[in-house]
Amino acid sequence: MTKKPRTPRTAAFKKKVAIEALREDKTLIQLASEHSVHPLQIDK
Repeated sequence: MTKKPRTPRTAAFKKKVAIEALREDKTLIQLASEHSVHPLQIDK
């Protein structure tokens, strides 16, 4: 089984996702699917 290489996330990307999560306009599941990350990686 081959491992998928990690995708580097820039600070700007993390900031954008964090701000969207704090707004609470969308669920964590919706944000995760939009940004191609696992829902557990998004936390308030």
